[in-house]
Amino acid sequence: MAGSIKIVNEGEAALVERFGRYQRTLSPGLNFTLPVIDTVIIDTTREQVFDVPPQDAVTKDVVQVKADAVVFWEIDDLYKVHYQVDDIKTAIESFVLTSLRTAISQMDMTELLSARSDLSSTLLQDINSVTDEWGVRIRRVDVKDLKFDEDVMQSLEDLRISREHKLAAIVQAEGRKQVAIEEAESRRAAAIAEAQGLMEAVKILSHNSEVESEKKTALQDIIKFLVAQRYVDASQKIGESPNAKILFMDPNKLSEALGELIAHEEIGSLPGSGRTSA
Repeated sequence: MAGSIKIVNEGEAALVERFGRYQRTLSPGLNFTLPVIDTVIIDTTREQVFDVPPQDAVTKDVVQVKADAVVFWEIDDLYKVHYQVDDIKTAIESFVLTSLRTAISQMDMTELLSARSDLSSTLLQDINSVTDEWGVRIRRVDVKDLKFDEDVMQSLEDLRISREHKLAAIVQAEGRKQVAIEEAESRRAAAIAEAQGLMEAVKILSHNSEVESEKKTALQDIIKFLVAQRYVDASQKIGESPNAKILFMDPNKLSEALGELIAHEEIGSLPGSGRTSA
């Protein structure tokens, strides 16, 4: 009776062989077998882990890399594990190494560095398509480390620094552009305000009969000075641009134009002229 009792623990599976032939599979718990005649083979069905040793591989853009991985697996069908594969751990390790080299050869170095999770997913799918026939389920494959030559790593570092400098230059250029736009808007607003002030002064000279002649003359001179000053400033700004075409105008013409504008306003304000001031 003692020899016929076999206890299988939870997380284990057992096979019964009778005279060397498979008889049945035992479930966890209390089981009875025939002493001497039956042989019981017990194995764990819990998740197991083993490291895949570093493997040399070549990427799609012909870069040497050394990669290793960690495999998490468990027995799904003990019958297949014992009767279809001689050494299941060696078989899994060999197939993982082959799949790892194949997957790396289909990716370039940039993809390999940025999509390590994609590499792990590809390996898991490819390996499970084969190990299902062995009675083994691969839970997870993690690519633990990727090692490149020092020259390759230095090139990557130089590329990273170059990209950072380029990004900084772009940010600075955008900043200068924004400042220039704001300055141009400020100058535009100031010019509009000044032009409006000059026009108001012209209207005062043209329509206000209470302004004394001497004061009116002085005010005209001030307006002419301001117009000439704006002309000089504008000419200087245009001259600062190496690509701009510079057009010069006689300041006397500006004074004459201003006088005509004032006279035009005066005529337009006379009674019966049929015109109103602009």
